[in-house]
This record gives sequence, C-alpha cells and structure tokens, in this order.
Amino acid sequence: MTNSTTTAESISKRIGKRTVSVENINGQVGNWHSASVNSQLISQDILSVPELMQFMGGEMVVLRSVYRMDQRGNSISAKPIFDHGKTKMPYRNTFLQKEFNDQTTLSDIGIVSLHRRLDLKEKRINYDLAYKQILDLSGNPQESVSVSFMKDFEAQFNDSIPTKVNDDVISHADSNDLIFTDTELNDHERLRSLSSNIYSLVHSVQPKEVAMGLFQDTYNYWKNHNSYIELEDLFQGNSALYENAIDFINQFKKGA
Repeated sequence: MTNSTTTAESISKRIGKRTVSVENINGQVGNWHSASVNSQLISQDILSVPELMQFMGGEMVVLRSVYRMDQRGNSISAKPIFDHGKTKMPYRNTFLQKEFNDQTTLSDIGIVSLHRRLDLKEKRINYDLAYKQILDLSGNPQESVSVSFMKDFEAQFNDSIPTKVNDDVISHADSNDLIFTDTELNDHERLRSLSSNIYSLVHSVQPKEVAMGLFQDTYNYWKNHNSYIELEDLFQGNSALYENAIDFINQFKKGA
C-alpha cells in the first residue's frame, strides 16, 4: 500500500493490463425492437492506481523479476502475485498463534527475582565526596584525582552492589518456602478442589487469564509456582485474601 500516486502508477504499469469485453446497448426508450447491441474489446489495468492506493490490511502485490521457476522446477513467466482474501498476509501479532501459546503471562513464569526485596535508598551512593573532590581540583585541571578519593569512591560503589541474596529473599528451591510436598502435588483431585477455592480469591485481584491458570493445568501450575512468596505476590498486597488462601492450604494439609 502506498500514498504516492507516482509509485502506484509505476506499480500498476508493471502489473500489466488485461482485455475486457464491453457491451453497449442503444435504442429508443420503450421500443425494444429498435435496440442494438455493440460489443468491443478494450484494454484495462489489472490493478488501477485507486485500487492500489486503497488496499486493505494484509493485501499486497509481489512483483517477481528474477525467480522464473515454480516449486517443481519448471520454467515459468514471472507474473505478479496479488495476495488477498485467504492469501492475505496476517498481522504480526497473530502470525505465530498456531505455533505458540500466547496465553502465558509473566506471572506464570516461576522465577523468583534476587532483587525482590532490594532497597534502593539503602544502596544509593553518596556523591557529595566526589563533588567536593572535583571542586578542589577545579583550580588545577592537570592535577589527577587523589588516591584516597578513588579508594573512598570505589568502597562506596562496591558496597552498593549486593554480593549475596538478602536474608529475607528465599530461593524458589528452598524447602522452607515450598507449599506442597510431592505427595500433596500428586493428590490431583483434592489439589483441584483447593485450586477452586483459591481461584475464588485470586479472580478479584488478577486478570481472568492469570486466575484461570489454576484450572488449565492444576498440577503443572503448582509445580512451577510452589512457593509462598509467589502465592503472596499473586494477591498483590491484599493480606486478607492471602491469609484466607493460607487457611485453605492448611485445611488441605490436614486432610479436611
């Protein structure tokens, strides 16, 4: 599709013309016996300039100038290809829907961030020292930065980089954070019943597609999200709903 008339005229000429039969009927009104029919052949653009400039989404014309073979290796004329209707190109957001599941959201990925509890204020760098050193050196641009300044600055910078995970950040593999044991995960019927109760809480704070993840594949969902931290995040800070979910889980574990 183009907005340029010059471009559209050039493409229309390259696509070519076709011959069509046109019939003209002449005669007096109300007197069919005097009517005469004239037929003539005229040349017409296969795709006119207005048609090229009004393509619908996905429609396109392919002009082949080099490749002169079909899929069987036979020599052919490089005729233009007009993709429309069933052959029109799909939009990019629907191109791979048949090959990939586009229902997965970031909430379905069972990864616990190492920086979940990172306090940016605590890790910020105090640049007052650096600014003071620059002011001190501004009188003599040739003087290098003092060694003590560099050591102090590097110390502050290194302290701002966490060398290990904070104590309150629990690994996804930490057994203390696991909600269910393998035996409980394999109790599919009761696990699905529990998921139904938790869904009744989650759907009020999460989009439908996220909440439905509890039902689409219950076993794999809990296997990939078997973490109290992830469960708490699922409720987006609503402690009341989270506590209700914990009650359901405790009843499940007691076999109630």
